Amino acid sequence: MTHTVLTFISRVKPEKAEELRTLLKQIGDDPENNPYIPFRKLELLHFASLVLHEPAKDEEKKEYGPYLIFENNFDGPLDIYLNALCGQFGKGLHQIYGYCQDYTVTKADDCPEILTYLKAHVVRPNAYHIGNTGRSVLRILEEQKLRDGLESRADGLIRDRRQASPNRLLDVLRSFVRSDSELSGLPKVVSRQTLLQRYIPWVNLGLQGLLAVSLILALSPLVIIAGLVLLRKEKTVECRR
Repeated sequence: MTHTVLTFISRVKPEKAEELRTLLKQIGDDPENNPYIPFRKLELLHFASLVLHEPAKDEEKKEYGPYLIFENNFDGPLDIYLNALCGQFGKGLHQIYGYCQDYTVTKADDCPEILTYLKAHVVRPNAYHIGNTGRSVLRILEEQKLRDGLESRADGLIRDRRQASPNRLLDVLRSFVRSDSELSGLPKVVSRQTLLQRYIPWVNLGLQGLLAVSLILALSPLVIIAGLVLLRKEKTVECRR
């Protein structure tokens, strides 16, 4: 499973910033059930945030804002995620981005145009951290349910801990998991990443290191020559003195 991390950044119409702030507050007050983008319903989404960035009141340079910053961390490639996002919440996206300067989409159900707009405003990070590499949203939620179930069952065994051996308690917990159809398949070990996904970052890092070394080796003669020229000029000046 691959993860994608990126941000959509759009310039907001200055005169509409206050209205957009009010709309974003509605989302923030109820992120799971708001009428615009109820984030919990996006099955591919790990994390998202909508932020209105505005310059300080004494800041004169207009290029610093206002901007709408929409952060996203999700499973799979961008196109699949955007299709799900627009397919479910195209109307909400249309309302939100209607406050942005270069948003020219006229219909809330015009998903192709909305997707084109969002893709044109993608900004990818130079570096980022993924806490659960290769774990999909669904798998993480399932494992959370498994942990909660085991914890609850273990709490019920506390009173018997002196009478039962550790192996016996382990057998009881295993039986508990096997008896629950929703939990029984989770203990199976699954591959987080393919071999290619696992080693591509190291290959990229190695290539970057190789490029850096190559540049140093290629430029070193020029540095040496420049140093010799400067040294000769310095000696010439000393001789004239």
